[in-house]
Amino acid sequence: MNFIAIFLIGIGLSMDAFAVSICQGLIQSGHNKKEMEKIAFTFGFFQFGMTFLGGIAGKIVLPFVKGYEHIIPCIIFCGIAVFMLKEGWENRNSSCEVVSHLDSFKTLFLLGVATSIDALFVGITFALQVNYPLFWASILIGCTTFIISAIGYYFGKFFSNISKNKAYYLGAVLLFGLGIHSLIR
Repeated sequence: MNFIAIFLIGIGLSMDAFAVSICQGLIQSGHNKKEMEKIAFTFGFFQFGMTFLGGIAGKIVLPFVKGYEHIIPCIIFCGIAVFMLKEGWENRNSSCEVVSHLDSFKTLFLLGVATSIDALFVGITFALQVNYPLFWASILIGCTTFIISAIGYYFGKFFSNISKNKAYYLGAVLLFGLGIHSLIR
């Protein structure tokens, strides 16, 4: 995988953080830059950390899955994509589920973990097929998520009619594409 592929993975992984950021932008009164930075940093940090931890775990598992290096990422990417499609479909008529304030560390921590579990599994695939250094790939994904979360927050501020299921659909399409790409390589 190259820089562009990892960047696209970062976009796909950040869609759940994007959806939550939109919802948080919808409920915040005024233009709260500090709140946006807190949300974007949390999501970016957790995407980085989970991708990195997954990559380390993948390197431990690598000797046991030799010969399946291209099938496993396809299954993981497509599985995450199916989950994202399911989430988008189930939330197609719902309004944003929001947390009215993100002052507590516990709330931010739980949101960070919840929006980055898929990054853990993607990190495992990195150990199997990425020729890009794990640390820098994880940084790229974290930075991409930071930027997309900040954009999502401002989208929520200015475009209150965006539904979060569209973000899930976009992420699913990107991850399906990457899953198929990893299989045919």
